[in-house]
Amino acid sequence: MRFARTTDAVAAYAAILDTLPIVSYLLQPDGSIAFVSRAWTRFSGHRPEDVLDGGYASIVHPDDFARLGAGAARVRERGGSYRDEFRLRFADGTYRWVLTQAEPLHRVDDAAVVGWIGTVTDIDDGKRYAAGLREQSEFTQRLLASSEDCIKVLDLEARLVSISPNGRRLLAIADAHDVIGTDWTTWWDGADRAAAERAVTDARGGETGRFGASTTIAGERRYFDIVATPIVGEDRQVERILVVSRDVSERRLAEQRRALSDEGLALLVRTGAAFVRTLDYRATLDNVARACVGPFASLCVIDVRDEAGGWERTVAHRIAELEPLLQRLSPPSGAHPVVRSISLGRSAVADVDDAWLRGIAADDERVALVRRLGLRSIVTVPVVMPDGDIAGALTLGVDRHVTREDFRDDELPFVEEVGRRAGAAIANARSYERERRIAVELQAASLPATLANVDHLRLDAEYRPGSDEATIGGDWYDAFALEDGRVAITVGDVLGHGLRAAVTMTKLRQAMQTTAMVRPDPATMLEVADRTIRLLDHETYATALAAIYDRTTHTIVVASAGHPGPATRDPDGRIEMHDCPGIMLGLGGPGKYTVQTVAARPSSTLAFFTDGLIEATRNIDQGYEMLRAALADDTLVGCDRPALAIVDRTLHGRHPGDDVALLVARVAPDSEPAADPEQQTTYDERVLSP
Repeated sequence: MRFARTTDAVAAYAAILDTLPIVSYLLQPDGSIAFVSRAWTRFSGHRPEDVLDGGYASIVHPDDFARLGAGAARVRERGGSYRDEFRLRFADGTYRWVLTQAEPLHRVDDAAVVGWIGTVTDIDDGKRYAAGLREQSEFTQRLLASSEDCIKVLDLEARLVSISPNGRRLLAIADAHDVIGTDWTTWWDGADRAAAERAVTDARGGETGRFGASTTIAGERRYFDIVATPIVGEDRQVERILVVSRDVSERRLAEQRRALSDEGLALLVRTGAAFVRTLDYRATLDNVARACVGPFASLCVIDVRDEAGGWERTVAHRIAELEPLLQRLSPPSGAHPVVRSISLGRSAVADVDDAWLRGIAADDERVALVRRLGLRSIVTVPVVMPDGDIAGALTLGVDRHVTREDFRDDELPFVEEVGRRAGAAIANARSYERERRIAVELQAASLPATLANVDHLRLDAEYRPGSDEATIGGDWYDAFALEDGRVAITVGDVLGHGLRAAVTMTKLRQAMQTTAMVRPDPATMLEVADRTIRLLDHETYATALAAIYDRTTHTIVVASAGHPGPATRDPDGRIEMHDCPGIMLGLGGPGKYTVQTVAARPSSTLAFFTDGLIEATRNIDQGYEMLRAALADDTLVGCDRPALAIVDRTLHGRHPGDDVALLVARVAPDSEPAADPEQQTTYDERVLSP
């Protein structure tokens, strides 16, 4: 049976196919289209007659037409089913992918194929979606292969399912099969593992987990920022966990370098402050060592060769109880960095391990202590004096209990600067110590070694040099008998410190003594002293007090050049602080000084002092009250050494910040026998030494 367009059979099929909502058609045995259902127009916008008699060739995409025709020819030869996909041009001019499927129609008597019945379905959306999935999958694979991040997929038990190629490279994994199935959280240690477990828990719950972690890979510490993201299936349940680890080691190292640079600058600030707190270089080095211990280092040792060739060691450690152990260690020897720094002037950074300890020929005690301290890195620099001489070495160390990284070469400039500053401090302090010793000796030699016990007047004196915070100044006291039986008394204080002040003090004392021998007048004595100081140095000034005691009138005549007046204690115990106004030496001149008379009755006590005595507490009012209390104490005033006792009571254990000079004159009662002129009080070196 052969189909024809007008046959009753085609009409019967057509009537049925026109009722279907899908596009359907009938083909004749030669492949020509015999019928297209009316759904074709709704589907494509074309009329059915547009595809009859070969018209379909104009609406099939040219790239698909030949393949479509060849496939149809093979089906006609075999007589089987037909299926193909091609791009169809719709009436609006756009091409869309369609699927055509046709089944053969057989003759009843001999089953010969007499035609095909088929359908056309729009598959463009699905086709494009599948193509997108393939493209996305290919892109994902390219992304995984090219990404610099370490990308891993975990199951819900945190076991590794897959890892990207670059991930294997970053983690130095030769074969992925070696790690597939392992618990990813066990790759981390300590707090990092706990953070990894929290991130996995967050991802299981549908949240994104983030944390930072570090690990050692091929002997190098690496840092990662890690994000764990849930992978959700079609049922909106978490099926897998995607972990992206980004290597941020370079950034972290840069941040650490910046932080260490900041800490290095902070180290210079801290140690810079330590250098100016004191002129005692031992105290200075102790301050510096303690300033170094903190974020920058957990240990500081400063080894210095003293001027006699011996070793002096200053130690500071974050655990103070360990400092005595370090202090007792024998001086370094052999190839120790301290020896090399001192002998060669070289700085060095070293990782501390057994090989390093063996290399420096360390003794058993040193090895045991290093291990106990847990040292892992040290830096040693020379302590360089301003003239280039090397005074010693400064060593900083970090131990395994602190978080900072090991020392690096780029930190050497900071530590070397501390070493240079330490050298300058040592040079200044040693110079200061030498000058101080000379000044003390000159001061002691300049003060009277003996005070004569003249008739009806008992004299006692005490001198205390200032503390190590201030150089020796120009304080003095003096008392001597005149030919007429009167007694001249002077006290003074040259402004300034050191040898210059001590020399000026000596000349002023001698000038006032010489003047008193010729003209025993307090005002004249001060005028001569004023001329003397202006002749010596017009920029030097001093305060002074001159007094003449007259045993016949029981008075003292006093003149002051800006110096505190004497304190007196009457026989009835009344204490009075006398105010004697006057201009400082170096600012005065003839007629600038006036005298006043102070009673000095029998059994009274007079105290002549410099301001160091009343300023020891940094509160002058309090100092005067303490002096007043000391003078009111009968046991102090009546003892063999009243000046010594009064100074001790007034200072109350304090080391004076400035020199202290005190001369006490006790007027004998009328009933007391005359003193032996040969009897004198001698002041040995112990009294006059600092």
